[in-house]
Amino acid sequence: MNILRLLSMCAFSAALTACSGEPTQEEIDQAVREEIAGANQQIGRTLADAGGDTVGKLLGNVIKPEITVISVKKINCEKAKEKSGYDCEVETETKTPIFGKNVKKEIIYFVRTDDGLSAVRN
Repeated sequence: MNILRLLSMCAFSAALTACSGEPTQEEIDQAVREEIAGANQQIGRTLADAGGDTVGKLLGNVIKPEITVISVKKINCEKAKEKSGYDCEVETETKTPIFGKNVKKEIIYFVRTDDGLSAVRN
């Protein structure tokens, strides 16, 4: 077997491992932040639907009902039982205008899609 072919096979194996292995700290951080950004968009739509522009403008001027992510920390991940993906213990520190800072440890299910890692909560 020539050296170039061996190196190609090693590189391909490493790429497969990186794509299908346990989520990294960076991937989890990004997935949780994207999930919370989606929740913020939903909050905005819900407020707009509930009260139209008047309530949205009033609340927007008084408080911005938005979750701010301060930090995301991967604690541990295990291969999910009976499904693909990983169950990961994650500590998330967030801040909201009404409740202030909140630190929460929870198990979040992560799955790889064509778009990258996604956080899925029950």
